[in-house]
Amino acid sequence: MLRIRLLTFCTQPTSTKRAPAARAISNSQPLQVCSVWASRCFADLCVAEAARFGHALKEGRHAARVMRTRTRDRRLCGQNELLLDADLRRLDEWRTWLKEATLRPDQVAGTTPFCGAWQLRFMVHNFAPAVQKVIVEQQEPDGTWREITGRHTIEFRAQAARPTTKLKRELTAPVASLSCTLRVRVSGTGRVALSHIALNNGVELLFFRSRPQRAKILLGAQAPRHGMPSLRSLEKNSVLVLEFVPAHRG
Repeated sequence: MLRIRLLTFCTQPTSTKRAPAARAISNSQPLQVCSVWASRCFADLCVAEAARFGHALKEGRHAARVMRTRTRDRRLCGQNELLLDADLRRLDEWRTWLKEATLRPDQVAGTTPFCGAWQLRFMVHNFAPAVQKVIVEQQEPDGTWREITGRHTIEFRAQAARPTTKLKRELTAPVASLSCTLRVRVSGTGRVALSHIALNNGVELLFFRSRPQRAKILLGAQAPRHGMPSLRSLEKNSVLVLEFVPAHRG
């Protein structure tokens, strides 16, 4: 018997169209099924989704090109086109991985082109919009820190232009194994709060230390009301090293 995860195609939604993919990861539940049957169902499901995404990607690429040529130099590619081309390359990697997973069912429980063997998830509360960037880093053997993923909190919306908001977004990052030392760092100016920090492989669920999941952890330095921010204040209280404990099951 083999426990598998329902993996999804994208873990870093950059638009509202990708939000269902992020929800799919957060709501994924383990299934206990025969490995051969599981691999076939998994592959069939993902191949069908990849085909639909590929069709939408083709239409989006055409629309981006049309929009570009109406107001810009036709000889150059616009930023939207470059982003979609990168998505196309990731789609090709995903389809190649799916073919290999069909032949090797045990590969389903490991690393994919978009997910690690483990997935770090947490909620970012942007209660005081400024110029922050939330970064997940992994410590290398030589002691240095390598960025796994990061996201700017700035949003070009009326709601995000207020001094205080209730904006919150989920951030996920792939993690190779439990032996990795991880930390969350906030760069730029401004404060954010983190909550619901968890590490999940689809079967096991680990929580951040023993504090309640809903408890908010403040990171970063408060943005100045006038003038330039102090460089020392930017580094203060801007790093959180992550330690996990098994989730209590009722």
